Amino acid sequence: MFCNQCGKPVTPEARFCGSCGTGLSHQRIPAQAPPQTPLQASLQAVPLGGRVPIPKEITASLRNPNSLTGLPKSPVVALLLQLLLPGLGMVYFGKPLSGLGNLVGVGCGWFAFGTYGGIFMYLLFAIAAYAIVYRENAAVAAIHQAMATAGWRVDGDGIVRTG
Repeated sequence: MFCNQCGKPVTPEARFCGSCGTGLSHQRIPAQAPPQTPLQASLQAVPLGGRVPIPKEITASLRNPNSLTGLPKSPVVALLLQLLLPGLGMVYFGKPLSGLGNLVGVGCGWFAFGTYGGIFMYLLFAIAAYAIVYRENAAVAAIHQAMATAGWRVDGDGIVRTG
């Protein structure tokens, strides 16, 4: 069932729409799918195994935004490299300017606040490198999961319909 006012799906026993708050009458319209957008219609027209080309910048970010090989970067390796030399974990992740900023930040912390300030900045940037790599990998994994659920996968410079 769908709300007569906003078109959002509602449960059969609902008295009010959970989205817009409109009171629902007892005479309901049978459930109908909302109309498709032109993009949805064109994607559903692609046969199984069919390919839709998309720009390389988009497919590269769908693989992994910071990997030349398309393989996810390891947050543990980023953390270890960052502990080895401040900024090296960010260079590994594909962000050399952030790595340079990390190195300068640790140096400034050391200069401004002494040994403890430097150690604090050193550990702060190491934890940040781990968190950034972990978050980016999780985002790419979520995109792939959503695409797989919808019946698509990234392949080369396009997406392929799998179901």
